[in-house]
Amino acid sequence: MAVTDELTGTYNRRWLKLYLEKACLKGSQPFMLLYMDLDGFKKVNDLLGHGCGDQLLMEVAWRLEEFLGPSDILSRIGGDEFVMILRQKADNGEAQRIAEMICRSISRPYTLGDDTAEDAVGISIGIAVFPEDGENHEQLMKIADKRMYVDKQRKKKKP
Repeated sequence: MAVTDELTGTYNRRWLKLYLEKACLKGSQPFMLLYMDLDGFKKVNDLLGHGCGDQLLMEVAWRLEEFLGPSDILSRIGGDEFVMILRQKADNGEAQRIAEMICRSISRPYTLGDDTAEDAVGISIGIAVFPEDGENHEQLMKIADKRMYVDKQRKKKKP
């Protein structure tokens, strides 16, 4: 059974589910789950083509991996959605600080083929903390996904 995403080399959705099931066992170490979705990815695919879109996804994965500690993981769960599990200092304040740094990193320009994609993408992030926000992987993913959607809507309303 393959455990990595073919394009980015990160873990895939199937592996993430198994990992989270184990990570959520009673008495397990706390962790933060960051559910992330790219903003503006469709525009890159439409304007520059799917090859550039793939290149962008690989670069996003590399940038996200910069935030991983030795016991943290990154998973691409589909399309332009990623999930990061961070075990260091699992609290909401630290999660917000990391999310802000991720947003700055992802919004930097990308060189895609012969084009530089200025302001091409951003990222929306929803955070759930185990065990405060949920006791199993389904609850955590649902809460983080809902919070990511709220973040995405908030960013759309900004002038």
